[in-house]
Amino acid sequence: MIKKIKGSLFIKVFITTAILLTGVSFLVYLILAWYTPKTYSNTLNATLDEQTKIFISEISQMPMEETGGIFDNFLDYQNVDRMELFEENGNRINLPTERSADNDVVIETKAWGNEDNNAPIISNSYTVSFLGKNTNYTLVVYGAAGQVAELQRAFQKVFPLLAFIVFCVSLVTGWIFSHLITKPVLKISRISKEMSELQFEWQLDEQRTDELGILAKSLNYLSQKLNVTLNDLQAANRKVFVSDARHEMAYQRRLSRHKAQYSLDCDDGIEYSACLHEPTPQ
Repeated sequence: MIKKIKGSLFIKVFITTAILLTGVSFLVYLILAWYTPKTYSNTLNATLDEQTKIFISEISQMPMEETGGIFDNFLDYQNVDRMELFEENGNRINLPTERSADNDVVIETKAWGNEDNNAPIISNSYTVSFLGKNTNYTLVVYGAAGQVAELQRAFQKVFPLLAFIVFCVSLVTGWIFSHLITKPVLKISRISKEMSELQFEWQLDEQRTDELGILAKSLNYLSQKLNVTLNDLQAANRKVFVSDARHEMAYQRRLSRHKAQYSLDCDDGIEYSACLHEPTPQ
């Protein structure tokens, strides 16, 4: 399997593209899953802070005993989960609310999302003073951030579907990208093999304007030049062969004539030679 992958450019490009797309997609998902709830929580906190400051500006102009209705209205605000009031010495005191008969220290509301015990809570503390009192109190406001928990759960629920879509899109995109990239490269590889076998009966597509198109034009030009050069060499070889054949035939004819003349001049070639040339002492 590994050997097949290493030997196939298409498979390597396909796997690399699919892995990169999948990795980038999940990286974007993780960033959104972390950053979106955090941003939304900051927005809720800023909104709660703005509303709380308006609330404090109202109660600071009234005696503490007359602020019960305002406390009740503020507790009905959906982003408020509960409030706590502390004296300067740190003792917690009852809220001046009219909602509870026993005047509980902590008043809880049914803000949206409070049914989830694991919902995140945002809190801010403020210094509060009431009309007719020189004492400063510390008011702690807890904001309900159930919307943030819902947003986090939404990201968790959509993850399987998102993973399936990302996987499918990565495979399809990887196949298309691999086909577009490797098809011309594989064709050029096949052509180069044919060129090594001195086969030039082909023509690459020159419509592309990218680097592969330039390479195709160069190979076409190289193929034409090699084809012309090969034809010239073959023609020159044929001329040399014909010339050598003619020379050999002429030589054979001259040799035949010499042999015939030799036979006519002397019935015995050896005796005739002896008559012409006296034997030497050797």
